[in-house]
Amino acid sequence: MAQKTGNADKTVLISTPETALYVGDPGKAAELLDRARKEETGESASQAGTTLSEIARVTAELGKATRNPRFWEEARETAEGIQDVGSKAGAFSEIATVAVEAGETDKACAFLKEGLGVVNQAQNSFTTVEHLKNLTRGAATISEPQKAFALLEEALRVAERFKDSFDKSTALSAVAQGTEAVREPQQGLAFLEQIVQVASRMEDPNGQSRVFAAIARAASKLGSVRQARRSVELIGTDLGRAMALVGILQGYAERNEPALAELN
Repeated sequence: MAQKTGNADKTVLISTPETALYVGDPGKAAELLDRARKEETGESASQAGTTLSEIARVTAELGKATRNPRFWEEARETAEGIQDVGSKAGAFSEIATVAVEAGETDKACAFLKEGLGVVNQAQNSFTTVEHLKNLTRGAATISEPQKAFALLEEALRVAERFKDSFDKSTALSAVAQGTEAVREPQQGLAFLEQIVQVASRMEDPNGQSRVFAAIARAASKLGSVRQARRSVELIGTDLGRAMALVGILQGYAERNEPALAELN
């Protein structure tokens, strides 16, 4: 019978196979990971989820190091088996990051899509929004724009269903930030229009202003003064307009272009 592991033991449970991997012994790392999966990883679903998320990440690192598809599948299965929703979404985000680093674009996209599916089924909460933000950032790192935007569209659909105004505005702003990070101006500006349509239906002017400010900043980074200014005009509060103008100036600064004349 497996023995329960304490906090210190759980740290060893993960660090031992990770150490074996980094010193160049993937066989030993795989053996230790198999042993770790059989341990009882905590008294609560949250504790177990945290440990299993780390096991999934290290297993993905093993897949990156060995180029063995078996370990990618084991990483996915470990993430899929997590009961705690937050840890499960986080695990898919973690293994997607490793897949991006390994140049495994299709695997990364699949992991991110699964993570977005988990968030979509979860109860709305601050933690859920944070996981959506992480998954959105992951989508923006995908090197193929078409695949990146397909994931961002999925993230937009998830963000749209949030009921709490602050959560929704945070999620939509994250999607706008992800759009600017892809750095494909034509596709990015078209996609920002989709976010504008969603934000326009929000009833809370403060939350709406936050989203339009994020859209204005993204538009300026993607090179559209017209779209950035139009987003500012949609903002219904002075504070929101000020936030948007700051964001636009940041966008110009990052592009090393003068902005004041165009904003007058």
